[in-house]
Amino acid sequence: MARFHNISYNPGTNLPNEIMHPEGIIQNHYTLSGQKLGKKLLDLRGILIYHEQYYGDRVIKDGQPTRILHDDGTISLNGSSVEYHYHLKDHLGNVRLVITPDGNNQPIVLQANDYYPFGIAYTQNFQSGGGAHQPNKYLYNSKEEQEMPGKFLDYGWRMYDAALARFHTQDRYAEDFAEWSPYHYANNNPILNIDIMGDSTFVTMNDNGTYTVTGGNLDNKDDKGVYMMGADGTYTQVGESVTSHSFFDDYGMAVVGAVIDPNSSEGQNFIDGLVKDNPGLIEYMVNATNGEKFDFKEKGMKDRAEGTTKQQHRYRGSTTENGEFGSAHDFGNMGAGIVAGRKGFSWGAARTGFDGYQSYKSRKLTREGTTTQKAQRVGYNIGVELRKKEKQ
Repeated sequence: MARFHNISYNPGTNLPNEIMHPEGIIQNHYTLSGQKLGKKLLDLRGILIYHEQYYGDRVIKDGQPTRILHDDGTISLNGSSVEYHYHLKDHLGNVRLVITPDGNNQPIVLQANDYYPFGIAYTQNFQSGGGAHQPNKYLYNSKEEQEMPGKFLDYGWRMYDAALARFHTQDRYAEDFAEWSPYHYANNNPILNIDIMGDSTFVTMNDNGTYTVTGGNLDNKDDKGVYMMGADGTYTQVGESVTSHSFFDDYGMAVVGAVIDPNSSEGQNFIDGLVKDNPGLIEYMVNATNGEKFDFKEKGMKDRAEGTTKQQHRYRGSTTENGEFGSAHDFGNMGAGIVAGRKGFSWGAARTGFDGYQSYKSRKLTREGTTTQKAQRVGYNIGVELRKKEKQ
């Protein structure tokens, strides 16, 4: 079968907005920070086949709840009909069996999967079923297989083609791995490695409903998850951060002790006020340090809670309008990005300006760290969209 694809990408996030292939069209929808909100499947005439929307772990299809995702599988819904599908996985997270309990609580195998090392799946669906039963599409590395020739796998920030063992867009962190192709999968070792979205922040819950950062890892590059360890040693995701590095400093160390308040919107309020003020880039930069008007991370420093370090205060967490957790450090740098994007600077020009100002402050040639740059890029994408709307 022909595998010709015409793919258009979002200029801000480089994520695939539309995939045209010989059998139809897939249209994806994302937030400005790159979180997937949903997709539409259309035929070649542009007639809608179905529309899926994603609300956390809930999937809405054509306006009706269709499934709930969890770590061990899915709960499939069809009106009043409910089926519990459990995914049995191997050490790489590949779904090998999908089972459901019968009336006697005995397992019925719905699907069995085998894989070539780089992910081509051989799938057997044993029951087409009725009611809530829907064939499982979460296969290799538990990533969703797309309804298209080639069956790309959606890894969040990139689409993976198992037939080529390559991604179709460059690794955002290619400069950190100069010895590898920017399109490689798992360092070309799919038996030991996976390209899971794996940057993770670990927290514990406090009595007042806030979370305290206890650690984290940057083993992989895309996961923005914030996780809490249960009594049995397993981790449960309690939210997502603005970037994968939100609660890591610019040296890649988790800011242990920083407190995330999911009921606080102080960071979003800062962003809303900044958008309203609409300062110029130079005005913003000179007033974003030393406790000045736009130095959000230093706000309230003198009144911080007893025992809270300055670093912990600068990485205190609050919630965005999209429900993501951002540190005060994030929101301040998002502000710089918003101003640059809104004023029409290219990302390269903005990056040069930010690094130049950092070099001036440091009195040596340097560039800002990954945590800072990631937050600035999120803000820059927001600023670009604001500029587009204002020019309409």
